[in-house]
Amino acid sequence: MLRKKYEIDKDFFILIQLVGPLDDSMSEIDKILANEQLFKLIESDLSLRYPKTTKTGRHSTPVEVIFRMLVIKHLRGLSYEKVIFNVNESLILRQFCRIYFHPIPDKSTLIRWSNQISQKTLEEFNQHLTTYATQLQITSG
Repeated sequence: MLRKKYEIDKDFFILIQLVGPLDDSMSEIDKILANEQLFKLIESDLSLRYPKTTKTGRHSTPVEVIFRMLVIKHLRGLSYEKVIFNVNESLILRQFCRIYFHPIPDKSTLIRWSNQISQKTLEEFNQHLTTYATQLQITSG
């Protein structure tokens, strides 16, 4: 069954206070990724994996986790293995990806889910992202 998000882990946030908050650039990216339209675009493609993905089966890695891990992969130009390693080793990236204390998806899981996102969706995603960033005056478009 396609899971959207993990529940917020209060114990994790107690620990993250010792480490400190996201840096400014990660915080800005985090705000942008919180946009519901962007989330819905990715969720709609991932929900098409199998005919009953949204209704039956074991719980999947949450859409939010997949989405944010793929953003880290793209932004930092990392391989799937490096993304998994970096997120696993960093409390800040665990917070950014909303994984908290949950297990990190393995390489094959991340690849399977990323292959589910269509080119059309990526183009729409980039268009929404550009529009949103222009509204926030982060870019001129």
